[in-house]
Amino acid sequence: MSNRELVDYISATEIKLNEIFQRVFQNDGARTHLGFSQISQAPPDQGLPGWYLWFKDSKGPFYIGIIGENVSLPDSSLKESAPREPVRGVQFVIRYFPAIEEDIFESFSCFEQLFRMSENIDDTGATTFAGARNMHESFYVVGYMTISFNSNNDIDFFCRAPERWRTYHTDGLALPDSAGVKKQVLLPGERDRDVAGWNLSRYAFDKIISAYGFLMHRKPSIVGVSACPSVEYFIDESKNITEAKNEQLKDFLLLVSFSQNINLWEAEKMLQAESRNLIGLWKDPKSIPPAWHNDLWWSVPDHHFHDDSCYLCSCYHEHH
Repeated sequence: MSNRELVDYISATEIKLNEIFQRVFQNDGARTHLGFSQISQAPPDQGLPGWYLWFKDSKGPFYIGIIGENVSLPDSSLKESAPREPVRGVQFVIRYFPAIEEDIFESFSCFEQLFRMSENIDDTGATTFAGARNMHESFYVVGYMTISFNSNNDIDFFCRAPERWRTYHTDGLALPDSAGVKKQVLLPGERDRDVAGWNLSRYAFDKIISAYGFLMHRKPSIVGVSACPSVEYFIDESKNITEAKNEQLKDFLLLVSFSQNINLWEAEKMLQAESRNLIGLWKDPKSIPPAWHNDLWWSVPDHHFHDDSCYLCSCYHEHH
């Protein structure tokens, strides 16, 4: 794929996200019903777009940012007469910036807590322009999202995240206090980060899915989920990172497809990539277990809101 095609494809996805968000924030009834509060375009991350999103039930903002493109080639075992096009998707990172006063704040790492209390974060809970440049790429990451398009421009949404995002410092951790004196904050082998990656990622993902259904007046065609053992991270004093599987915790992959021509076998293959175990795959929303179901996905496309198409809600603003 040429650089021109890559830029065009990411740009097309950016346009689609902006269309989704603008449509929601133009309609105050829909915005309130879906739980959106405010939105702000984020400073570009290595030239790629991102958005800060505030929701009425969340104290801190979420960040949804494009991190690159992936191309999935069609499975060679598919026996169909018509040639199959590669599926092109855009990958997003999902971050959550906790409010200092909420309980979840202490589940983030020591460095994330210090950064959150610094001048790198403004009064809204989002990074300043300087803060965006100063922030380590691993900070506040809770999961990932992929938006994939097939040849008919139908869309599949994927959300991937571990139940708990855990890191440990094998040699302990000492940090300077206000006087510059180093003090031990973590003992050797002590856990530093224990963030509920899946619950946080799923919260933001559900909002995106509901907003897309509202924009397109379309309900999901297939919902599926798979899992594999989660990974924990061990960091030594030289900042070398070792990964270790934890069989007691899961890393989930949730598919919500709006594709009209996708079949169950194709969806199953996508969910079982990277040695994941299929948990379930459903076409009938009534059969989906509560853990993987959201009523809004099916109710919003049929819901009628007052359309203020010429009014742009004051909550939709540029962040400075």
